[in-house]
Amino acid sequence: MTSEGCLLLTQMLAHRRSDLRVALTPKIEEEWERHATRTFMSWWASMESRGRINHEKDVRVADYRAAIEAVGDTGVRDLLLKDAHMVELALIQHYPVASQDDKQARHVAALAAKYALVGNVEWFNPVTAIGWIEWLDSGCDDHQLFALVS
Repeated sequence: MTSEGCLLLTQMLAHRRSDLRVALTPKIEEEWERHATRTFMSWWASMESRGRINHEKDVRVADYRAAIEAVGDTGVRDLLLKDAHMVELALIQHYPVASQDDKQARHVAALAAKYALVGNVEWFNPVTAIGWIEWLDSGCDDHQLFALVS
């Protein structure tokens, strides 16, 4: 099931009629390279050759980082810091996050009590979320459907 959901997402992103793109920062690229399969590398090369990858700079959002640093539980704080770059990109560029890490999504959503902007981040799990295919097909128009905080 996990590989099916991720494969479907990559197929949708790569579909010729789609105008969806992928955002890639140096930090995200490091992660992709570390975990990539041969199939994924082929998909990545195809997306790159067709100009479907937005190359973005790594960004830091100081007040988001401050909200993370204020988290009392060091385990949760470390988890939030591990993927802070994805949320920061979503905050700055308003890109949705596609991730299987539901635990991370819950911790990020919990930060909304202290950092309200995080509630606007759109996050979906391609394995477990319902309706994401139609949402992507519609151009992600409904900004509340996958908002971390509704």
